[in-house]
Amino acid sequence: MAPSFVEALASGGDAPALLFPCRAVITYCELARRVGEQAELFGSEKRLIAIEACLSEHAIIAYLAALKRGHAVALLPPGDVAAVSRFEEQYHPDIGFRRIGKRWRTHHSGIPSADRLHPDLAVLLSTSGSTGLGKFVRLSEKNISANAEAIVQYLGLTISDRGALILPFHTGCPSSIRIWQRAPASSFQGSPPLSPASSRAFQNRCTNLAGVPYSFELLEQIGFRDESLPDLRMMTVAGGKLSPKPCPALPQPPVQRRQGTVCHVWSDRSDR
Repeated sequence: MAPSFVEALASGGDAPALLFPCRAVITYCELARRVGEQAELFGSEKRLIAIEACLSEHAIIAYLAALKRGHAVALLPPGDVAAVSRFEEQYHPDIGFRRIGKRWRTHHSGIPSADRLHPDLAVLLSTSGSTGLGKFVRLSEKNISANAEAIVQYLGLTISDRGALILPFHTGCPSSIRIWQRAPASSFQGSPPLSPASSRAFQNRCTNLAGVPYSFELLEQIGFRDESLPDLRMMTVAGGKLSPKPCPALPQPPVQRRQGTVCHVWSDRSDR
Protein backbone atom coordinates (compact mmCIF):
# COMPACT_ATOMS: atom_id res chain seq x y z
CA MET A 1 0.00 0.00 0.00
CA ALA A 2 1.33 3.45 -0.90
CA PRO A 3 1.98 5.96 1.89
CA SER A 4 -0.92 8.37 2.22
CA PHE A 5 1.21 11.43 1.42
CA VAL A 6 2.25 9.94 -1.93
CA GLU A 7 -1.34 9.24 -2.88
CA ALA A 8 -2.28 12.80 -1.91
CA LEU A 9 0.35 14.59 -4.00
CA ALA A 10 -2.16 15.87 -6.56
CA SER A 11 -4.22 17.52 -3.81
CA GLY A 12 -1.53 20.22 -3.65
CA GLY A 13 -2.75 21.46 -7.03
CA ASP A 14 -0.69 24.17 -8.67
CA ALA A 15 1.26 25.02 -5.52
CA PRO A 16 5.04 24.70 -5.98
CA ALA A 17 6.49 21.42 -4.73
CA LEU A 18 10.10 21.39 -5.95
CA LEU A 19 12.32 24.25 -7.03
CA PHE A 20 15.79 23.72 -8.50
CA PRO A 21 18.18 26.34 -9.87
CA CYS A 22 17.78 26.95 -13.62
CA ARG A 23 14.81 24.56 -13.78
CA ALA A 24 11.08 25.18 -14.12
CA VAL A 25 9.09 25.00 -10.90
CA ILE A 26 7.47 21.59 -10.38
CA THR A 27 3.94 21.88 -9.02
CA TYR A 28 2.19 19.24 -6.97
CA CYS A 29 0.02 18.26 -9.94
CA GLU A 30 3.05 17.78 -12.18
CA LEU A 31 4.90 15.93 -9.43
CA ALA A 32 1.96 13.53 -8.98
CA ARG A 33 1.86 12.88 -12.74
CA ARG A 34 5.58 12.21 -13.03
CA VAL A 35 5.62 10.01 -9.93
CA GLY A 36 2.77 7.97 -11.42
CA GLU A 37 4.58 7.55 -14.73
CA GLN A 38 7.79 6.40 -13.04
CA ALA A 39 5.84 4.05 -10.76
CA GLU A 40 4.47 2.29 -13.85
CA LEU A 41 8.03 1.66 -15.03
CA PHE A 42 8.91 0.13 -11.65
CA GLY A 43 5.98 -2.32 -11.74
CA SER A 44 3.68 -3.47 -8.95
CA GLU A 45 5.45 -6.51 -7.44
CA LYS A 46 7.71 -5.56 -4.52
CA ARG A 47 11.27 -5.09 -5.70
CA LEU A 48 14.57 -3.81 -4.37
CA ILE A 49 15.35 -0.60 -6.25
CA ALA A 50 18.77 1.04 -6.14
CA ILE A 51 18.62 4.77 -6.87
CA GLU A 52 21.61 6.98 -7.61
CA ALA A 53 20.72 9.60 -5.04
CA CYS A 54 21.72 12.81 -6.76
CA LEU A 55 20.10 15.92 -5.37
CA SER A 56 17.82 16.27 -8.39
CA GLU A 57 14.17 16.15 -9.29
CA HIS A 58 14.69 12.83 -11.09
CA ALA A 59 16.02 11.01 -8.03
CA ILE A 60 13.32 12.46 -5.77
CA ILE A 61 10.58 11.47 -8.22
CA ALA A 62 12.01 7.95 -8.49
CA TYR A 63 12.12 7.69 -4.69
CA LEU A 64 8.48 8.74 -4.37
CA ALA A 65 7.48 6.42 -7.24
CA ALA A 66 9.11 3.45 -5.53
CA LEU A 67 7.26 4.24 -2.31
CA LYS A 68 4.02 4.58 -4.26
CA ARG A 69 4.27 0.95 -5.37
CA GLY A 70 5.52 -0.33 -2.01
CA HIS A 71 9.03 -1.19 -3.18
CA ALA A 72 12.15 -1.27 -1.03
CA VAL A 73 14.52 1.58 -1.91
CA ALA A 74 18.29 1.79 -1.51
CA LEU A 75 19.73 5.28 -1.89
CA LEU A 76 23.30 5.10 -3.16
CA PRO A 77 25.88 7.92 -3.16
CA PRO A 78 26.08 9.52 -6.61
CA GLY A 79 29.25 9.00 -8.61
CA ASP A 80 30.64 6.41 -6.19
CA VAL A 81 31.24 3.46 -8.51
CA ALA A 82 32.87 1.36 -5.77
CA ALA A 83 29.92 1.80 -3.41
CA VAL A 84 27.44 0.87 -6.13
CA SER A 85 29.45 -2.24 -7.05
CA ARG A 86 29.64 -3.37 -3.43
CA PHE A 87 25.91 -2.92 -3.02
CA GLU A 88 25.08 -4.82 -6.19
CA GLU A 89 27.36 -7.71 -5.22
CA GLN A 90 25.85 -7.95 -1.75
CA TYR A 91 22.16 -7.22 -2.32
CA HIS A 92 21.49 -7.88 -6.04
CA PRO A 93 18.85 -5.17 -6.63
CA ASP A 94 16.10 -5.92 -9.15
CA ILE A 95 16.04 -2.41 -10.56
CA GLY A 96 18.59 0.34 -10.91
CA PHE A 97 17.72 3.98 -11.51
CA ARG A 98 20.73 6.08 -12.37
CA ARG A 99 22.14 8.72 -14.65
CA ILE A 100 23.84 7.41 -17.77
CA GLY A 101 25.46 10.20 -19.69
CA LYS A 102 23.01 13.09 -19.55
CA ARG A 103 19.86 10.97 -19.18
CA TRP A 104 18.28 9.02 -16.35
CA ARG A 105 17.57 5.35 -17.04
CA THR A 106 15.59 2.55 -15.40
CA HIS A 107 17.43 -0.77 -15.63
CA HIS A 108 15.83 -4.14 -14.77
CA SER A 109 18.27 -6.87 -13.74
CA GLY A 110 15.80 -9.72 -14.30
CA ILE A 111 16.64 -11.22 -10.89
CA PRO A 112 13.47 -11.12 -8.73
CA SER A 113 13.94 -10.37 -5.04
CA ALA A 114 10.36 -10.32 -3.75
CA ASP A 115 10.82 -13.63 -1.90
CA ARG A 116 13.77 -12.27 0.11
CA LEU A 117 12.39 -8.82 0.96
CA HIS A 118 10.66 -8.24 4.28
CA PRO A 119 7.14 -6.89 3.61
CA ASP A 120 7.75 -3.92 5.92
CA LEU A 121 11.07 -2.89 4.40
CA ALA A 122 10.81 0.56 2.81
CA VAL A 123 14.25 2.19 2.73
CA LEU A 124 17.90 1.18 3.06
CA LEU A 125 20.14 4.05 4.21
CA SER A 126 23.90 3.76 4.42
CA THR A 127 25.85 4.89 7.47
CA SER A 128 28.71 7.31 6.94
CA GLY A 129 31.38 4.62 7.08
CA SER A 130 33.56 6.75 9.35
CA THR A 131 34.81 3.60 11.10
CA GLY A 132 35.10 1.51 7.94
CA LEU A 133 32.75 0.66 5.10
CA GLY A 134 29.25 2.02 5.46
CA LYS A 135 26.52 -0.36 6.55
CA PHE A 136 22.90 -0.24 5.48
CA VAL A 137 20.21 0.50 8.05
CA ARG A 138 16.79 -0.97 7.32
CA LEU A 139 13.81 1.32 7.84
CA SER A 140 10.10 0.65 7.58
CA GLU A 141 7.45 3.08 6.43
CA LYS A 142 6.33 3.44 10.05
CA ASN A 143 9.90 4.26 11.17
CA ILE A 144 10.33 7.12 8.72
CA SER A 145 6.80 8.50 8.99
CA ALA A 146 6.84 8.56 12.80
CA ASN A 147 10.18 10.38 12.83
CA ALA A 148 9.00 12.92 10.28
CA GLU A 149 5.73 13.52 12.13
CA ALA A 150 7.58 14.17 15.38
CA ILE A 151 9.92 16.70 13.71
CA VAL A 152 7.04 18.53 12.01
CA GLN A 153 5.24 18.89 15.32
CA TYR A 154 8.33 19.96 17.27
CA LEU A 155 9.46 22.55 14.72
CA GLY A 156 5.93 23.75 14.00
CA LEU A 157 6.25 23.42 10.21
CA THR A 158 3.30 24.74 8.24
CA ILE A 159 1.99 25.17 4.71
CA SER A 160 4.02 28.38 4.35
CA ASP A 161 7.41 26.75 4.93
CA ARG A 162 9.98 26.10 2.23
CA GLY A 163 12.96 23.96 3.15
CA ALA A 164 16.41 24.23 1.57
CA LEU A 165 17.97 20.91 0.54
CA ILE A 166 21.70 21.21 1.15
CA LEU A 167 22.52 17.74 2.51
CA PRO A 168 23.25 14.78 0.22
CA PHE A 169 20.07 12.97 -0.74
CA HIS A 170 21.37 9.57 0.36
CA THR A 171 21.90 10.81 3.92
CA GLY A 172 19.39 13.29 5.34
CA CYS A 173 17.02 13.99 2.50
CA PRO A 174 14.74 10.94 2.57
CA SER A 175 13.56 11.98 6.00
CA SER A 176 13.36 15.59 4.78
CA ILE A 177 11.09 14.54 1.93
CA ARG A 178 8.75 12.93 4.43
CA ILE A 179 8.84 16.02 6.64
CA TRP A 180 8.01 18.18 3.63
CA GLN A 181 5.03 15.98 2.79
CA ARG A 182 3.73 16.10 6.37
CA ALA A 183 3.31 19.86 5.97
CA PRO A 184 0.80 19.82 3.07
CA ALA A 185 1.54 22.06 0.09
CA SER A 186 4.84 23.26 1.55
CA SER A 187 7.81 23.09 -0.82
CA PHE A 188 11.52 22.36 -1.19
CA GLN A 189 14.25 24.45 -2.74
CA GLY A 190 17.02 22.27 -4.11
CA SER A 191 20.49 23.76 -3.78
CA PRO A 192 23.82 22.92 -5.42
CA PRO A 193 26.80 22.06 -3.18
CA LEU A 194 27.43 24.92 -0.75
CA SER A 195 28.94 27.81 -2.69
CA PRO A 196 28.07 31.44 -3.47
CA ALA A 197 25.51 30.03 -5.93
CA SER A 198 23.76 28.06 -3.20
CA SER A 199 23.68 31.16 -1.02
CA ARG A 200 21.72 32.90 -3.78
CA ALA A 201 19.37 29.90 -3.95
CA PHE A 202 18.40 30.49 -0.32
CA GLN A 203 16.94 33.85 -1.33
CA ASN A 204 14.05 32.06 -3.05
CA ARG A 205 11.82 32.44 0.02
CA CYS A 206 13.39 29.57 1.96
CA THR A 207 12.17 29.58 5.54
CA ASN A 208 14.34 26.85 7.05
CA LEU A 209 17.42 24.78 6.39
CA ALA A 210 19.03 21.76 8.02
CA GLY A 211 22.69 20.83 8.00
CA VAL A 212 25.56 19.18 9.81
CA PRO A 213 28.26 21.20 11.62
CA TYR A 214 30.45 21.36 8.50
CA SER A 215 27.52 22.80 6.52
CA PHE A 216 27.50 25.86 8.75
CA GLU A 217 31.26 26.28 8.50
CA LEU A 218 30.86 26.39 4.71
CA LEU A 219 27.96 28.83 4.97
CA GLU A 220 30.18 31.14 7.00
CA GLN A 221 32.91 30.92 4.36
CA ILE A 222 30.60 31.92 1.51
CA GLY A 223 29.28 34.97 3.35
CA PHE A 224 25.90 33.56 4.29
CA ARG A 225 25.73 35.86 7.33
CA ASP A 226 25.75 38.95 5.11
CA GLU A 227 22.83 37.83 2.93
CA SER A 228 19.43 39.46 3.28
CA LEU A 229 17.09 36.54 3.96
CA PRO A 230 13.91 37.94 5.53
CA ASP A 231 11.98 34.68 5.15
CA LEU A 232 14.52 32.46 6.90
CA ARG A 233 13.18 31.67 10.35
CA MET A 234 14.86 28.45 11.42
CA MET A 235 18.12 26.53 11.10
CA THR A 236 18.74 23.07 12.53
CA VAL A 237 21.93 21.07 12.87
CA ALA A 238 22.52 17.46 13.84
CA GLY A 239 25.28 14.90 13.50
CA GLY A 240 27.80 16.37 15.92
CA LYS A 241 28.74 19.25 18.17
CA LEU A 242 28.50 22.67 16.57
CA SER A 243 31.39 24.97 17.36
CA PRO A 244 30.30 28.42 18.63
CA LYS A 245 32.80 29.99 16.22
CA PRO A 246 30.88 29.69 12.90
CA CYS A 247 27.71 31.34 14.20
CA PRO A 248 28.64 33.69 17.06
CA ALA A 249 25.78 36.07 16.28
CA LEU A 250 23.14 33.40 16.76
CA PRO A 251 21.48 32.89 20.16
CA GLN A 252 22.30 29.87 22.28
CA PRO A 253 19.95 27.19 20.93
CA PRO A 254 17.65 24.92 22.87
CA VAL A 255 18.87 21.34 22.70
CA GLN A 256 16.88 18.19 22.05
CA ARG A 257 18.51 14.77 22.37
CA ARG A 258 17.23 11.81 20.37
CA GLN A 259 18.92 8.43 20.26
CA GLY A 260 22.27 9.89 21.31
CA THR A 261 22.27 12.63 18.67
CA VAL A 262 22.14 16.30 19.65
CA CYS A 263 19.90 18.48 17.50
CA HIS A 264 20.29 22.25 17.89
CA VAL A 265 17.50 24.52 16.70
CA TRP A 266 17.77 28.27 16.03
CA SER A 267 14.39 29.87 15.56
CA ASP A 268 12.84 33.30 15.56
CA ARG A 269 9.75 31.88 17.21
CA SER A 270 9.31 33.15 20.74
CA ASP A 271 7.92 29.82 21.96
CA ARG A 272 10.94 27.77 20.80
